[in-house]
Order: sequence, then C-alpha cells, then structure tokens
Amino acid sequence: MRHLAAFVALCEEGTYTRAATRLHLTQPSLSRTVQDLERVLDTELVVRGTRGPELTVDGHEFLARARRILTDLTALRNDLGGRAEVRLGFAWLLPSDWFAGVRA
Repeated sequence: MRHLAAFVALCEEGTYTRAATRLHLTQPSLSRTVQDLERVLDTELVVRGTRGPELTVDGHEFLARARRILTDLTALRNDLGGRAEVRLGFAWLLPSDWFAGVRA
C-alpha cells in the first residue's frame, strides 16, 4: 500500500520534492519506492526528465488502478469501523493481463 500511495502522491503533486514532503519522506526515499514499484511491476511508470516526472502509458494505466485500490482500501477500513484488525499483503506477482490492454 505504501508503494501505491507514493506513486499516486508523485502523480498528484507533480514533483518528487512536493510528494516526499506530503508523505513525510525524503526525496531519495520516495524515488527508491517508485523505482521498487517499477522493478516489481517490470515496467517503467515514470520518465524522469528535467521538467519533472512524466507518466508513461503504463504509468497512466497503473495510476487509475492504484487510485481505485486505495479508494477501496479506505472504504474497507471505514466499513469495518475499527471492529477488526485488517492486515493486507500484496504478492507482487500480478496476473499477466494486468497491463494487457496497454502492452498489446
């Protein structure tokens, strides 16, 4: 979840510095988190340029999905209302069709 939140914050803030500040991280830590996510997904999500980060096609696709996942997790927490402890883990092995529409 931390990786998803970091990626979404970067996209919303537009710079690593502002996103890192929002998340109370250092810029290098945020950069490593996004790079870890890209490594796990085996795709480039962000092109790092002089004008700031720009999303790739896969980055745009992943952003939409990441936002939905984070929204669903927030709703789940609210629905449970503290009645139970929820532990979520993600096996970073995604179905092969995760980016099927993008890579085709």
